[in-house]
Formats: sequence, structure tokens, C-alpha cells
Amino acid sequence: LEARLAQPDVALEPFVQRWQGWLNTQRGVRPSTSAKYLSQVRRLVPAGQVFNRSAFTRRCISDFLTTLGEQITATNRYRAALSSFASFLVEREILRHNPVREVSGRKENAPRASHLSRADAQRLLSCIVNPEARALHALMCGSGVEISAALSLKHGEINRESGEFRARGTKTVSRDRTAVVIDRFCWS
Repeated sequence: LEARLAQPDVALEPFVQRWQGWLNTQRGVRPSTSAKYLSQVRRLVPAGQVFNRSAFTRRCISDFLTTLGEQITATNRYRAALSSFASFLVEREILRHNPVREVSGRKENAPRASHLSRADAQRLLSCIVNPEARALHALMCGSGVEISAALSLKHGEINRESGEFRARGTKTVSRDRTAVVIDRFCWS
């Protein structure tokens, strides 16, 4: 408390733009992710308004996420953005520790997945005229990979004999996996 009283309170709002500039230079951070993170942090730290370091507490963040949880379900994404901003402030010795890590979050529901039956998949593929689009949907129907992994795939990366291919992770390398086209009708 004495250390805090000895230091003047710092306004955090000017650091938000610096943080986004820093975020844009980080490897693996897409511009769309950076823009989303900025909008999420701006809900707590609005542009042009005073928001001091003393207000950026565990209680403030918890209350913010609780209130937000009444409006949306994806509060963990907001927590990630706020934690990134807090880590940036810790590195610059504006904060002593990351208060976002002290806030427990609620478990989010798993995303809903829908699966096509074999007959529905065949019916869908027969309706697609464009050969590239038909091949893309056949790959997804036959293997279950998501569209981002299917779009990043190169033709030569599919082993036709084993039916296997490497599905690249879109967010991290650790999400790479081997996928198998299990339904032979998709090959045609």
C-alpha cells in the first residue's frame, strides 16, 4: 500500500493503442484478432475516458465479466483480451501483476456441431455444380475437418492410398493432426 501511495496513479487509456500496436507485431496474431481484442478491451477502458491503474482490479474485472455474461456467452474471449492487455502493462512495469489471472471464469458451452448422414452428404454433393466446391465439401463430409483446415490443404498432401492427410491447425501448430477420409464415395 505504501508503494502504491508513493507512486501517482497512472491512466491506462493511453496504453491501449500502444498495446494494440505491440499486439500487431506479435507472431501468430492476425489483424482480425487484434481488432477484436481492441474492441473487447475498449468496453472496459473506453477511448477518451479516464480509467486509472487503481481501478484495474480483480473486483472490477470480475464485475465487468459478470455483467457482460448477462449479455453474451463468450466472456472467456474478453478475459483473454484483458489478460493480454494486463500482461503488456506488467512487462512495462505499469502493473505489478496480472489481475485478470485472479478472476475465475465460467465454463462456456461447447460449440454445437451438426453432422450429415451419408445420404444427406451424398445429396448435398450431387447439388454442387462447381468441381472445386464439390471437392471441398466432399473432403469435409468424408473426413469431418473444418473448412479452414480444408482450405489450407494442397492437392499433393492427400495420400490417396491411405486416405490420410495432415489437417493444419489454424490458431496454433499444436492443433495440427492427421485426418482420414473414411467414406470412399467422397473420393470420386
